[in-house]
Amino acid sequence: MQLNQIKKSSHSLLAIVMTNVLLLTSGVAQAQCNFFTGWTDNKDGTVTDTRNGLIWKRCAEGFEFGNGICEGEAVRASWETANIVAQESNFLDKEDWRIPTKEEYESVLGSNSGCSRNHHQNYAASKAIAHMEGWYWSASTDSGYKNRAWGVSFLDGYIGSADRELIGFVRLVRSGGVVGGQISKDFVNEIAERMPRVFKAMHKDELCEAYGEALRAGDTFAASLKKELSRRKIKLDDSSVRKETINMGVSECQLYASWGMPVDQNRTVGSWGVHIQHVFGTGTYVYTENGRVTSWQN
Repeated sequence: MQLNQIKKSSHSLLAIVMTNVLLLTSGVAQAQCNFFTGWTDNKDGTVTDTRNGLIWKRCAEGFEFGNGICEGEAVRASWETANIVAQESNFLDKEDWRIPTKEEYESVLGSNSGCSRNHHQNYAASKAIAHMEGWYWSASTDSGYKNRAWGVSFLDGYIGSADRELIGFVRLVRSGGVVGGQISKDFVNEIAERMPRVFKAMHKDELCEAYGEALRAGDTFAASLKKELSRRKIKLDDSSVRKETINMGVSECQLYASWGMPVDQNRTVGSWGVHIQHVFGTGTYVYTENGRVTSWQN
């Protein structure tokens, strides 16, 4: 018996990795507001993410950037209209502008749990790519719910899905060459060197979730994550992970790799062991006893 995944908001593998790199470096094992600050200012109303060359327009659509600020009136649009606005843009005489994906937002906004108390003027990306709080559409649809798409709030970095007919703001990105020269190369090399230490320091549940994301995305991190799982004597069914399915009796690690971490957990301890109710979405629950899936309901 199998059950398809109920999608939920989760941090990208890059966000998980970067958080652990910072925690490992600082020695502080608690949630922090870690966001990307390594932008290159292109002096033309855009900034570039030096890790991947992605170029972000600094102002939301409807505004012009001048004298260090964004001026104008925001374009407010449904998800469908937001994509049309992006397709029709020829800012800087470029015709390949688009809306950022959910994962691209996550890679620069940091952890919602670590940044939720920040005012938007102190929030991570606001200094480079946002000048006002609000709901911004992403290009990513929510496959778990019909007629919904992912978006992000620049007030606190919260990423969630909403009905595509709702009104949000429009932000644009386009691909560019990787910039930053040796600085960018040093950054990539440093992260690569730290990977084994980062993965070794990760909690088992987080490691399982990260492996699932990397495997489905075809990420090069997947091999290193699997090596760490093997070191801990944890075996997973890669086929089920790729298909995002679970079966009766699978381990909690297999569950997290296939579905990601639940939005909530209710734990009961008795003479029989540990019973956990994992809440994955609207009316969807998975039950485990002593680390194995025993039942589910939706």
